[in-house]
Amino acid sequence: VLEAEIWVDQNRRLLRVNLPDVLLDVARQDLALVSTRLTSVRHPGETEVRVAARGFSLAASVTTPTDRERPEDGWPAVLLVPGTGLVDRDENINGVPIFGQLAGQLANVGYLVMRYDKRGIGQSGGRSETADIEIYADDVRTVVKYLDRRDDVDDDRLIVLGHGEGGWTALQAAAKEKALDAVVLLAVPGTPGAELVLEQQRNRLDRMQSTDEERSQQVALQKQIVEAVLGEGSWDNVPEDMRRRADTPWFRSFLEFEPAEVILRARQPLLIAHGDVDDRIPVTHADRLAAVAETRRHREATVEVSKLPGINHLLLVKPPGNVNEYRQLLDQQIAPEVIEVLDDWMIRAVPSDR
Repeated sequence: VLEAEIWVDQNRRLLRVNLPDVLLDVARQDLALVSTRLTSVRHPGETEVRVAARGFSLAASVTTPTDRERPEDGWPAVLLVPGTGLVDRDENINGVPIFGQLAGQLANVGYLVMRYDKRGIGQSGGRSETADIEIYADDVRTVVKYLDRRDDVDDDRLIVLGHGEGGWTALQAAAKEKALDAVVLLAVPGTPGAELVLEQQRNRLDRMQSTDEERSQQVALQKQIVEAVLGEGSWDNVPEDMRRRADTPWFRSFLEFEPAEVILRARQPLLIAHGDVDDRIPVTHADRLAAVAETRRHREATVEVSKLPGINHLLLVKPPGNVNEYRQLLDQQIAPEVIEVLDDWMIRAVPSDR
């Protein structure tokens, strides 16, 4: 049985179907194009802005604290980098607007938080068909430069936070962008992309309790697709719809991505935070990232690991018992422990008096 997230409008017309286990996200054309945004969370300190990129603009939300005085040097700023698929600035997964909630809760403890629609998604311009991780990282750097110019931002306290595979984009940007002062990797995979795809498929087959024959067929097909995308095999007998989804610049860059190599080029303080009951990207990935990060020799390149007890990939407290934790998630709030860990580390990594 596959878990499915189904979106309908007020007239019960189908808008979008997301199958997270098979990395399939299908949206009605008008939803996948520019100028569409579904909102389920709003903070009183939130304003909408547009950031000029090359030939288009990125639509974003900036959330500022509303119940405290602005510091003389400006607010410390956190830029949220979304993960894969058709996620917009709120990073709504299984009904939980992860970034929408993070933005509001971080603003409540004293941060200016910015989140944005990826190019070609939501209200942002540009096209996603030709984009890869490097291009998405360039978009991150464009938004960082925007933050750096704002009068209400402390440009010595700019932090980038990536969730899931968005952590790879954040790392890629941090390795090149000197204006970034710290990096947070939240539930981020630590293996090369080609390994991750096969690992996630095995986990999905386990959850589905597939037969040995089904497992063998699916694994063989996935390996063939990976090899074909990387130019090391053929597309013979691969269904055409699968080829269209896989044979893209982004997926090739995903398969080729080596997080260990990029971490070594990033000199910023690094927080690796991971829920210890994450069943999409197991907590062992945090250990792999940390082992590499600890070999960095730059004085400022510190690393800290925080394993969050009882927290899953959506940053929620995993319910007790053997239940499907991704059902009936509307109105669920990310665990307050997540904000406590982030705030504690960011205060120490980029102190106001440094």
